[in-house]
Amino acid sequence: MPLQVFDLIGVAVFAIGGGRVRVARIPWPTLDVADALGLAMFSVTGTRIAEAAGMPAIACVLLGTVTGAAGGVVRDVLTAQVPAVLREGRLYASATIAGMVVVAALRLAALRWELTLPAFELRESGTHRIPE
Repeated sequence: MPLQVFDLIGVAVFAIGGGRVRVARIPWPTLDVADALGLAMFSVTGTRIAEAAGMPAIACVLLGTVTGAAGGVVRDVLTAQVPAVLREGRLYASATIAGMVVVAALRLAALRWELTLPAFELRESGTHRIPE
């Protein structure tokens, strides 16, 4: 496979779309992080749009998963790679489903047991204290 060269915009498009850009078959770990964040962001966005449209819960999960994975598929196809979602043993689309399950479970637990984060009271002096 010939060396792939991308300008700054090309790298950004592939990074934001998800995944790694391979140059001379060397993975870029920083772009793997961008892939994970993009996958999460687009999955949540797709799920929220489906939810706002009044879709059933299972449809929201499926549409969120497809939305998240689609960016990586486009990136991989444009860089002549086998899409990550189709590679054997890769946690890609299943990671978005697991992430949504964790988020839903945490939110339902917060509702059920009235879980909250600590609150801080700011004073004019710039100091703060944790309310009792």
